[in-house]
Amino acid sequence: MRMTNSRQQAIEKWLSAVSSRISHSLLYLARKAHKKPLLTIELARLIEKTLNTMSLQTVINDHRIHPRAPLLTPVTAVLGDALRIELLAENISVSGIMLSATQEQFNRLLNRDNPPGINIQPELHIYFTIDTHNSAKVNVEAFCRAIYVRRLSQNKYYVGLKYLQLSDTAATAIQQYVQTHR
Repeated sequence: MRMTNSRQQAIEKWLSAVSSRISHSLLYLARKAHKKPLLTIELARLIEKTLNTMSLQTVINDHRIHPRAPLLTPVTAVLGDALRIELLAENISVSGIMLSATQEQFNRLLNRDNPPGINIQPELHIYFTIDTHNSAKVNVEAFCRAIYVRRLSQNKYYVGLKYLQLSDTAATAIQQYVQTHR
């Protein structure tokens, strides 16, 4: 999806206005409260800098080969024969899925009982249900590999999975879901 110059300019103007409002609000609060105004000014400048450096591509367009769509649904991950872990999907694309995990789930998922220095990218089966464009539910089974890990907080991780095997029916359902929920 290409943006017109006028739309791009409108978005840039909006981002600038939001940045300015945040900065002014923080300065106003600092002056009114008389509490550490220099720290608040530094924070306002940091927020303004962050907003000014935000790329329109990250705000409006997702230029990935396979765009993502938000998906909040339970996912069952199966490692080996018996280890089942219940996780939550955060987003999905036709090439993979992002799951959120607690510290305990993460340790079980990536088999953190390995000796130090052994980094395993586990391959696992996942099972979940996705709605299609006509409100039908499709059960998805995929064989995946964990390729991305990001720690969000002390007890929350994102784990990115890449599909290694996915049925045509599941791939079509995911593609339709992404197109309608982007």
